[in-house]
Amino acid sequence: SDSDDDFISEEEARRADRALERDIDEKVQFWVDCIQSSAPGAAILPVASFDDLFAENDHQEAKRRCDILKQRLLKHEARRIQGIKDRLKEYVEQNRANDEAALRLRKLLGSYTRPKLIFGNEGEDSVVRVSGTKYTGFAELTERINNIATGRDKANFRYPIFRGHVGARIPRMRLEVREAVRRMRDRFKVVEWGYFINELRNSGLTSVEDISDALHFLTNIGELSYFGGVLPGRPEQSRINPRDESNSFTNTAERSRSSASKEDISALSEDEDDDENAHLSIDDTSITIPTTEDGSISTLGEALSGGLSQFVFLNPRWLVAAVACILRHDLDREIQETRRSMRGYHRMDRSDSFYEANMNCPVITADDACMLWQAKKFTKKAAERAVEYSNNISVKPFEFLQLLLIRFGVFVPIDLGIEKAF
Repeated sequence: SDSDDDFISEEEARRADRALERDIDEKVQFWVDCIQSSAPGAAILPVASFDDLFAENDHQEAKRRCDILKQRLLKHEARRIQGIKDRLKEYVEQNRANDEAALRLRKLLGSYTRPKLIFGNEGEDSVVRVSGTKYTGFAELTERINNIATGRDKANFRYPIFRGHVGARIPRMRLEVREAVRRMRDRFKVVEWGYFINELRNSGLTSVEDISDALHFLTNIGELSYFGGVLPGRPEQSRINPRDESNSFTNTAERSRSSASKEDISALSEDEDDDENAHLSIDDTSITIPTTEDGSISTLGEALSGGLSQFVFLNPRWLVAAVACILRHDLDREIQETRRSMRGYHRMDRSDSFYEANMNCPVITADDACMLWQAKKFTKKAAERAVEYSNNISVKPFEFLQLLLIRFGVFVPIDLGIEKAF
């Protein structure tokens, strides 16, 4: 009968909707969680593909599925926020509102840490639909992205999501510095600050403050990497040895200090309260950095607290390659193989306390770190060229890399001279 047919159709529609919701949870929501874990507070614009699979007269079904996607993602986020609020309420009721876990929950509720799911108004533009076969919808997607990036489209938020460089006029000085950087990039991967400034002066750019401002801008847009005065001091991760500022990273084997490297993956995850840290290490962190013409940095402590401007990475990939030499799972094996292949490389033997540290993490001395960088032609040749074209160089590129990794908490100094507690 007609009523039986209607009942069967409704049951099939419900099963299809439940299957679609499971598909959204397993695939779309999975990637939303991944993005939130690696980049808390990121703006996420869902896009529906394969729009060509729906007939031209069947847009209602495509729209219905997009509406389900929108409601499912928003419902999941609302449930996540409510769960955090309930957990925070329990801490407050137990008079533990200032506990570390409660403070973390408050931080997770901040608007700057929640994912910004971007949807259009109810109707056809709720979710942008594209087709790679018929190449439809991409013009609308491009316009949507541009409007959101430039602030013309607030995406139903109170304020524009992005209020940075996109859509803003770029000062001429920044463009001139960018052109100079691109010309120098053909010869250098990394360049010393004094030589870099002199090259720009030859091009008519004389204001160091304007050049530094331009470098920060170019760093923000991914053109290069420059770390001069970017971050506030982090003394808890930069334990300096004040006893002997003349020591360097590559000193004698009797040194009792080494360092552990720490890969900070403190993603703001709503489901976990504990961060996972992977540790490495490096040698003594005391090093003398004489005063240069471009600044007043004289010690490592000042360098770490005021930023690192001794070198400019014209090619950010070089910096990534250098860090990848250290942050690896087979670090111990790589050190041993590199030692065998570089028989002529001068190195110091590790002290007994180094072997007996019994740490649950790989350990590396400053000398071994430099050895790994020297073994790679890509990093070695660029560093040698930077030294060759330098003005009164105060710290060598590989030493600067060590300072930089300490600055960002990748290397954490440790003291192997401390007696064990067991």
